[in-house]
Amino acid sequence: MKYIVLFLILANLGYFAWLSVGATPIVPIGFSESRPLLSDGMMLLSEYNARVAGEELILSAQSRTCLTVTGFSNFDDAISFEDVASNSGLSTSQQLMGSLLASLFRVYLPPASSQAVAAITLDTVKEKVAVSELAIETYLVTRGLLENSIALGVVSSLTEADEIQSALVSLGYNPEIQELPQSDGGIAVYLSAASSLSLESSEWLGLVLQRPYLAAVENVCETIAQGAQFP
Repeated sequence: MKYIVLFLILANLGYFAWLSVGATPIVPIGFSESRPLLSDGMMLLSEYNARVAGEELILSAQSRTCLTVTGFSNFDDAISFEDVASNSGLSTSQQLMGSLLASLFRVYLPPASSQAVAAITLDTVKEKVAVSELAIETYLVTRGLLENSIALGVVSSLTEADEIQSALVSLGYNPEIQELPQSDGGIAVYLSAASSLSLESSEWLGLVLQRPYLAAVENVCETIAQGAQFP
């Protein structure tokens, strides 16, 4: 019995000696820090509704119809039509149809506060032009965006327009020059709205009521303007 006890004591002493000298310490296995998933495959209801609404908006835009309006008598007629359409809440842009031609240039005095004031200004301008012996045609614009302005001629080159402008500046006036783009296919105005426009739309019927000579065609709204445009 005493030999068994002695053996156990010696075995324990040997084990402790081995732990103290030669045993490799056991390191407990740790766990790395958890990382969030890039996507857990779930989506909030608000996010889903926003995505669906965005897709519906894209589909609506792709099927929305707009109008291309033609039949304008001149540049001023198109600009005046655009002004009325814009005041009605429509978006507009102009296009020159066909091949581009050389621009014309109009020289004019800005519109006066009334037709009576414009008439007095016209008489004064005519007198000064006659005294200076300048070959300038002057007349009163009675309608359109330049109503009550004094026209000083439409010429085919910017050089000629600059000469007329300089001559009027020497007489004490401040005339302006406007470029008039030209083409062999006329002018078109592109109309669009938040919703589709058609030939039966109240917006179009209201516009054409005052200009029965205009024509329009329906087309899918363009996302990028096409053709030659002018400001």
